[in-house]
Amino acid sequence: MIIDSEKNYFTMPTLTSVKIMNMIKRCLDINFYLDTNRINARQNIKELNILEGLNWRGAIKLKMPLPAQNEAMQGDNKRRIEKACSNWAPIPFCETEDEKQMWVKIRDIVFPDYSGNENEKTDIDILFTVWKYHAIFITRDGESKRQPGGILGARNALDSLSIKVMTEIEALDFVKKKLKERDKLAI
Repeated sequence: MIIDSEKNYFTMPTLTSVKIMNMIKRCLDINFYLDTNRINARQNIKELNILEGLNWRGAIKLKMPLPAQNEAMQGDNKRRIEKACSNWAPIPFCETEDEKQMWVKIRDIVFPDYSGNENEKTDIDILFTVWKYHAIFITRDGESKRQPGGILGARNALDSLSIKVMTEIEALDFVKKKLKERDKLAI
C-alpha cells in the first residue's frame, strides 16, 4: 500500500501511482561451498565468522557439498557434526556424459596419478559439485607441509574449467569488493 498525499489515505499501488525505482538487491548471488577443513565448528576463523554472518543475513550463500558434509560428520566431535548438518547439502549427481567427462577432467587436474582412494574421490566429488552448481570453493587444501600443492595448487588449472577456488581470506575480500560495487549503485 502507498499513501495518496492528495487524498491522505492508503491506496493499493497501480501502474500510474507507483514510480519504478532502481532497487538494490540485498543478495549478491554469490554461492560459496566450504571444504571439510573450513567447517569452523569452534568459530575460531575470523573470516569465516564474517562470511557466516553474511550468509545468515542473506547477502551470500554458504553451503557444504554432501561429500564434504559426510567427511565432517566422521568422528565424535558433536559441534563439528551439528555444524555440518546445519544446512542442506548440494549433492554431486554426475548423470550426463558431459558431467562424467568433467569429473574425469577434474580428476586429471587435481590427481594426475589418481589411485582411486576414497579421499581422492571425495575431493573430486566436492569439486564436481562446485562446478555443477556454479559455486566458489573455499578451502585450505594445499597450504600445509603435509599436503603441498593440493586443490589450491591446482586452482589455475581448475579455473580453466570454470571452477573458482579461494581461501576464506580471498573469499571475504571478494565479497567486500562486491558489496562496495553494489552499494555504489545505491548512491
